[in-house]
Amino acid sequence: MKKIIGAIAMIPLFLAPALLAQGKTIPPFGPGAGRIKITGGTIYYAASPYLSIYLNLTRGGAPVLHAKVRLNKTLLREGSGGFYSGAFFTPYNIALGDEHVFTIEPPVFSPAPLPGTFPAERAELAIYRVAKLIQWVFPTPGQVIHLSAHTLSIRLRWKFTGTPVRVRIAVSDAATRTEIFSGMTASEEIALPAGVLQPGKTYTVQIDTTPPGCGPMGRFTLAKLATLDSNVRFDWEYNFRFSTAPGPVIF
Repeated sequence: MKKIIGAIAMIPLFLAPALLAQGKTIPPFGPGAGRIKITGGTIYYAASPYLSIYLNLTRGGAPVLHAKVRLNKTLLREGSGGFYSGAFFTPYNIALGDEHVFTIEPPVFSPAPLPGTFPAERAELAIYRVAKLIQWVFPTPGQVIHLSAHTLSIRLRWKFTGTPVRVRIAVSDAATRTEIFSGMTASEEIALPAGVLQPGKTYTVQIDTTPPGCGPMGRFTLAKLATLDSNVRFDWEYNFRFSTAPGPVIF
């Protein structure tokens, strides 16, 4: 009798994979069963241009392993501990209204719990429709600046399509990669002291929404499969160079 009862108890364990294979949903085994916590997002490197993609997935405190995770059609590479990453390579350009959708297909969990509510077919995790861009205004890429025309500072300027967000601006010596200036602002310009620049040199400017306290450019809307404390960002980084005219600075 005990053997019969034991065999009956084991039936759901054998049925679960079969139901998953048929594309059916397994009933939940507890509150919130099957929901996945998602952290990460995408970073658009506008000057490259390419899109960096990174996600960390956990379920019930355990990493989600061996899932097929995609952003649109791009299948992400699985790292360790529930980390997935990938990229849309050059040429890739972001435009207003572009839709980015993270999806997932059934994984093998570790440690392996009962299937919960995880669906067998591909399901949405989060979605974002691009609503904000950055356009650099001054100096333009490759522009040569005459320091004599800027006695105190150079106003670095950019423009948001949409509401501005806090960004970090950094200026570095292009030859040595030494950072000579940085600052954070939620406006669309920042003053670069003219005294940190030298004649006849090339400098790299970076505008970045990824540092702590900055951005994001946008947040993904979470699907029903995601936990409420999930956080998926869309961020932006842009690098370009300008030069200063050679010769002595005459004010």
